Amino acid sequence: MQIRCSACQKLLKVTPQATPIRVKCPGCQTILQVPAAEQGGGFVDIGTPSSSDPFGDLPPIPNAAPSSFPGGPVTPRPTSPVGPAQQTPGSAATIRAKKKGFPVWGYVAIGVGILITAPILCCGVIAWIGMSRMAGTAAVVMTEGLQAIAPPASFPSLGEPAIQFPSGATMYHVSIRDAAGGAGSKMQLRVYLPAGEHADRSLPCVLIAPAGTPLLYGANVEGDDYHDETLPYCESGMVVIHYSIDGAIPDSVNMNDDQEVSRAMATAWPAFKESGGGIVNGRNALEFALAKIPSVDPNRICAAGHSSAGTLALMLAATEPRITHCVAYAPAYDCERRMDEVINDPMTRILLPGLKPFIEWYSPMNHLADFRCKMMIFHARDDSNVPFEDANRFIGQLPNKGDGVQFVQAASGGHYTPMISEGIPAAIEWFGGETN
Repeated sequence: MQIRCSACQKLLKVTPQATPIRVKCPGCQTILQVPAAEQGGGFVDIGTPSSSDPFGDLPPIPNAAPSSFPGGPVTPRPTSPVGPAQQTPGSAATIRAKKKGFPVWGYVAIGVGILITAPILCCGVIAWIGMSRMAGTAAVVMTEGLQAIAPPASFPSLGEPAIQFPSGATMYHVSIRDAAGGAGSKMQLRVYLPAGEHADRSLPCVLIAPAGTPLLYGANVEGDDYHDETLPYCESGMVVIHYSIDGAIPDSVNMNDDQEVSRAMATAWPAFKESGGGIVNGRNALEFALAKIPSVDPNRICAAGHSSAGTLALMLAATEPRITHCVAYAPAYDCERRMDEVINDPMTRILLPGLKPFIEWYSPMNHLADFRCKMMIFHARDDSNVPFEDANRFIGQLPNKGDGVQFVQAASGGHYTPMISEGIPAAIEWFGGETN
């Protein structure tokens, strides 16, 4: 005979029995009352199922299955006497369903995991965004890009001297302001001229940038206290141009306040990078010398500098073909190696977009084949800032390390003092002997 489950409405086949029996629906597990065989066959619609023995170990309906279910008998499960559509919040089936739900400790574990991993994920996202910015930033100034930057359309005249030294040498203040804007368009120069009258194209010229930066921002020349590194050349008969570097940090910044310095550095960095770390400024200083100082000999142009300015002097010599001589006092030769921790710090690279590729390019060690001018390298053996071994390694790899390179060593004195007492006198003698 066939009966219909009153709970799930499935049509079931049941073998008739002599007396009424109770069976479980294989679909919803509802207990059903089946009438005896003599009460009739065919379709039987069972109304209200029995509520007795709700969790009894009743066997499945013999040979019974939903007529539309292809897989045969379904394994029975204990259930409440009411069907799924009639379960109440307090029923046994509902209680069991709650017990089989996601455990509370699972939610606690997920919450703790989110609290722990959220900051890490946020930092990762920030770093990824920063790296994406840097990867897509076309701000790494390569040699070709620097050559495409035009110098100022015009330069101011020397004007009246600001200082006349006892030797008769004079110093002039010059401010470059080019309306076109861009790298090198706003600069300060301190121009030193030897005493006396000089014929056109008769004097060598030395280009010197201010030192003391971490190669992450520029420097101004607003003060008149740099004479120890500039005046000796002038008093030996050379024109000297002390020039500023784009991206200087204002004097008002408290250099002992890390947060203030970081903000100032982030502001200064784009201009410093756009100028090629001062290469555009050095080139504009040369343009000024050739345009406004007739006594400068274009065939005797020397880039000089100490420490960070020495690195700039080397880079100017590597990228500007009009530089005929270069003097570098204790420069950073391998900037990648020296600044490894800085350029690989994710937060610094976000603060200074394009830092890593720029420093890779700005490292003199990566331009060994580009040095074609005469060079003098000066380094003290006990330098605690830039190891003496760095100088040895750099010179050892220069292609023109023979007659084209003079390596002058100081026995002691550290990073700065030997440059004043021994280095500059040696450079004046070397440059004079080379150019006379």
